[in-house]
Amino acid sequence: MSACPQDQNIETRLSSITERLGARAPIVQQGSKSIDLSLDRIERFLNQIGNPHLHIPPAIHVAGTNGKGSSIAFLKSAFEHIGSTCHTMTSPHLVRFNERIVLAGDEITDQAFMDILDECEEVNAGEAISYFEMAIAATYLAFSRTHADISLIETGLGGRLDATNVIKSPKATLITAISFDHQDFLGDTLQDIAYEKAGIMKSGAPCVIGAQSEEAINAGVMSVFEKRANDLGVPLLRHGHEWNVEVVDDAFLLMLNGKEYRFPRPSLAGAHQINNAGAVLSLILTIMPDADIEKYFRENKADVVGLSAVVSTSYLQVKRIAKIIKKVNKHTLIVCGGYLTAAADTILRKTKIDVCVVGDGEIAWVGILKFMKEHLETGKKKLDIDKLLKVKGIAILDENKNLRFSGFGQTLASCHMKFPSYEYLKSGLLGDEKAVQNYFRPFEKHEAFIMDERSFEKGRRPMVTSIFLSKGCVAKCTFCQRGAKGYSVYDLSKLEAYIKDLKDNHNVGFLVVADENFGSNKKYTYQAVELMNKYGMLWAATGIRVSSVTKEDLLFYQKNGCTSMKFGIESGSQTMLDVMEKKFTVDD
Repeated sequence: MSACPQDQNIETRLSSITERLGARAPIVQQGSKSIDLSLDRIERFLNQIGNPHLHIPPAIHVAGTNGKGSSIAFLKSAFEHIGSTCHTMTSPHLVRFNERIVLAGDEITDQAFMDILDECEEVNAGEAISYFEMAIAATYLAFSRTHADISLIETGLGGRLDATNVIKSPKATLITAISFDHQDFLGDTLQDIAYEKAGIMKSGAPCVIGAQSEEAINAGVMSVFEKRANDLGVPLLRHGHEWNVEVVDDAFLLMLNGKEYRFPRPSLAGAHQINNAGAVLSLILTIMPDADIEKYFRENKADVVGLSAVVSTSYLQVKRIAKIIKKVNKHTLIVCGGYLTAAADTILRKTKIDVCVVGDGEIAWVGILKFMKEHLETGKKKLDIDKLLKVKGIAILDENKNLRFSGFGQTLASCHMKFPSYEYLKSGLLGDEKAVQNYFRPFEKHEAFIMDERSFEKGRRPMVTSIFLSKGCVAKCTFCQRGAKGYSVYDLSKLEAYIKDLKDNHNVGFLVVADENFGSNKKYTYQAVELMNKYGMLWAATGIRVSSVTKEDLLFYQKNGCTSMKFGIESGSQTMLDVMEKKFTVDD
């Protein structure tokens, strides 16, 4: 098959450039060696062209003897499947040199590649550099000028001194199977070769180690990888240790850090490709927890999703998760609640959130679910916004992008307020029931308790958890973004049952009272404090107003198990409340 004129044109020009660069390429003759492996020249040249390698999308660097090409292909396919665009740098090419450089999914054009090589040659001004180094630098320059979400980079020779190995902070690295290759340059033993490949590891960046042959394992390549990782502080994910695969019918199971995932078999033939796919998926699941979120919503189609954003710093998380959900199912109604919704207008315009609940959300959430149930039964895609706005607490944009608001959400009556059920929480942990232990911590790690000698009394339960004794706040702190008035307390019999459950079933002996306005209702607070003391709890309180406690209160609290109290700030200034656009007045 003859090449087209355009192919001949680029091959002719590439040949010409190769000859010119080859004439001044640094070469050292040592035995059969004829390449001077060094990063000095490419680092010098990259600096001359503005260090483009420091301005490329997050990079995944791949080294190894066998499986690099298929691993790059798997990575590209996986990232594109979840909607990410990829730059790829590979070698060698099969037919056309352009295959080596893919920009956001498309091979670099002949003209673009020739132009960028000409630009690089002109800047280099005849200094010593190899053709491969020039091509790598040109690739990084192209990567830096084109938007993409991820850069996939394959080493050419070894790793430690390979021209691609100028990336200072990769997102992650991947080392595939090691065997004998390029022994003149990389060493005569598998440990020597593994050392060169391990040179792509960088401090803090996770490194996935692919399945290794029995010969390589017996030769000690794993100890080379482990030492390098330990020296640099690299999180290591090794085949047969942190991850493994198992073939099941037409699929395979990936076991990664105690979790199990099921995937279809790769289209590339061969059992080794399942190991390659497992390594790639281990890497992606490690660096992109978004993939877990997307996988969950693909497998569990949702008509409505609620996101709770208690503080303003939740904004980026809300934006990220909402985007993932909409990517999976654009018809899912995403509802955001919590204090963040004080900025409902911004949230609705800048994120994929459909509805904000402003004010107390319990009653509003039930109203939204009833509305959606009726809406889905109609079979219509378009929401009846006027009907939805009959629910108090709704903020939504109409067809004309005008903000509509139905008023602040209704407050739940105290008799209906409930404490969390950890058994119920387990049902939402995707089988990882041990994760519920994240709600509990050893008291030794909490400064509020280690300074009190009572904490070390014999027989005291060792775990700490947070608890709310009340809901709401009547202070007027200027930093607060709350969207609900009022102050509610729990039924004391429910509080006692909850404290007893924490002690008996969760080994809790310490409580952090996370109320926003602890002590505002004095009679109730005294009764709640006595209940905590009845069950032997030591406790610390936050969010206390100086106007809510007296010296007598403090002595009573200490006698009944209090170890520390953290006071908040209130201004009581109507001017500040107006500046903050609060709904409260000083007289409220």
